[in-house]
Amino acid sequence: MKHMKKSNTFVIIIMTIIDVFLIGGLCRILY
Repeated sequence: MKHMKKSNTFVIIIMTIIDVFLIGGLCRILY
């Protein structure tokens, strides 16, 4: 259970970073 929770947190962090890069990329293209 502990390992699963740790893995989940890692995935959430990666998803957040990807979202930030995608949003940043879109902003650069649009503006």
